[in-house]
Amino acid sequence: MPKTTYVLDCGVNQSTLFNSKTKQVIKITHDEVLELHKRLEPNSTLICEYAHLGCDRKPLSLSQPFIADELKQIYNDLQKNSIKLKLFPQQSTPRACAYSGLPKLDENDPVSIYNLVQDFPEISMMNPPKDFKPSEKRKWSWTMKDEINYTLNLARRYKYLDEDDKNTKLIKELMSEMESELSHNTKDAFNLTNCRYKNSKEGKWKAGDVCWNKISMPQIYSVLACLRDADGIKRMDAKEGGKLPSWKFAKKYLIGMTPFHFRGGVARSNLYYHGMKNYIIRKAKDTDVKLKGKKRGGFFDDDGKTFKEGTKFTKEEDSCFLLHRKNYNHAIRELYRFFQDKLSVENAGLRE
Repeated sequence: MPKTTYVLDCGVNQSTLFNSKTKQVIKITHDEVLELHKRLEPNSTLICEYAHLGCDRKPLSLSQPFIADELKQIYNDLQKNSIKLKLFPQQSTPRACAYSGLPKLDENDPVSIYNLVQDFPEISMMNPPKDFKPSEKRKWSWTMKDEINYTLNLARRYKYLDEDDKNTKLIKELMSEMESELSHNTKDAFNLTNCRYKNSKEGKWKAGDVCWNKISMPQIYSVLACLRDADGIKRMDAKEGGKLPSWKFAKKYLIGMTPFHFRGGVARSNLYYHGMKNYIIRKAKDTDVKLKGKKRGGFFDDDGKTFKEGTKFTKEEDSCFLLHRKNYNHAIRELYRFFQDKLSVENAGLRE
């Protein structure tokens, strides 16, 4: 017999609970949430938005009904009764509502989340946190991300092409190596293919020069900025033994390549909102798939509850989106490791 999945949605004064076996949604109090381990059967799964059961209530909080000790007790009670708790990224709830075709209402949201998770089991969900205090690594990443934001905001004033900028200079120095060493997919993602002038223009450029306005300079610069500050000094991660930030660290903490990233920062904005978005639209268009003006969750109508017709992806469009998103993420990783390798060699004194 299939195991039962429950989906919980916590409101300000009460919660709603969906039972996948009975297909019923019931309203329960927050006190009853604390006793859920007695209501749910062993070996079942409980899904709830991270904002509700993944972080503790703060003085000005509206989404978190429970304080840290209450959450820890919920985790402990569920675990003792062999009930698995998974935390759903709340940023994906509008997509879930659009996918289910249900208006965004308290009684509908748990059903929508369940439908999405059932049909897209690859969706990332968190296990309950072990502690609500940020780790030293997390706090260090906040400091580093603030410094990255500062570096990128400075560079943006000159469209990332200031001739005196140390990072811009390095990118220009490494241009030929990027063209020869990076994969075609990565060069395509950052517009490094066909980026050289084929003809000369007297006093401005000659054939073979790089057309810097063609390449994805804000995105390339954003990757390098995770490794060097505005003065060209390497960011050395004290938590990694004084080495350059590893890709694993940068992926999770600096770029925020996770649905639980929250304040992503300027690097993520440059890479995802501007870079990835345009890349996916461009690549999809090559196969006659039009994604412009659409997104996975669709766009809300003026009422903020219903979705505009024709603005959410079809199944074919969603598959196309996932393919190109995966390729773009691989390109970010390859470019990061390219810069990481070049800077590591330089640090060892092997570069001229």
